Amino acid sequence: MENKIVIVVPYIRNDEDFIEQQRKLLIKRAGVEVSVYPIKDTQGLGWIGIHNNMAKELDYDWYVYCADDYFPGRDYITKALETAHKTKKRLIGFNDGKWDGKNATAGMIHKSLIPLMYGGPLLWPGYIHHGSDPDLTEKAIIMNEYAYSPEAILIEIDYNKDFIPSNKRLNKKDVELFLQRRELRFPGV
Repeated sequence: MENKIVIVVPYIRNDEDFIEQQRKLLIKRAGVEVSVYPIKDTQGLGWIGIHNNMAKELDYDWYVYCADDYFPGRDYITKALETAHKTKKRLIGFNDGKWDGKNATAGMIHKSLIPLMYGGPLLWPGYIHHGSDPDLTEKAIIMNEYAYSPEAILIEIDYNKDFIPSNKRLNKKDVELFLQRRELRFPGV
C-alpha cells in the first residue's frame, strides 16, 4: 500500500493561532510526511460535509479524519501505518482515549475502501452531528476491514463534554438513524 497521507481537520473556532499550532503539531508528531488541511466551516457544511467533500477533492492514499480538539501522540501516523501493513486492513482506528477501539472517532482510511463503504462518500451523509464515525467503524468491521491501533494516539481533548449528560449532548435523530442502519447492516447509497 502506498503512503501519501492527508489529514483533514474541520473547525469552527475563531482562533487561527490555535489552528495553526494544531496543524504544526499534527505534522511534527506524525513520524512520516503528511499534509494537513485545516478547513474552516464557513458554509455550514458540518464535520461530515467537509470530510466528504475533501475526501473527493484531495489526492491521497490514506485519509485521516479528525476534529480540531484532537491531540496527537508521538509517531501516531507511523504506528497506524504499521498496524495497517501488519493487518492488511484499510480502516485504522486511533486510540482516542475513550472507546478502546470500538469506535474510530478519529481514523485513517485507505482511498480504495471509500467507494466500497457507501458507494461514494467517506461518511454516511444522513447524520447531523453524531453517528457517522460508529457507522463507518461498524461497517468496516462487518467487511473485515477494521483494525484498532492502540499505540497510535490521537486523543480528544474536550474539557466540557464529559460534564454534559449524553441525553443533552447527543442528537436523538442521529441515534435513531444509527440504530436503524445498524439493523440493516449499514447499507450504501
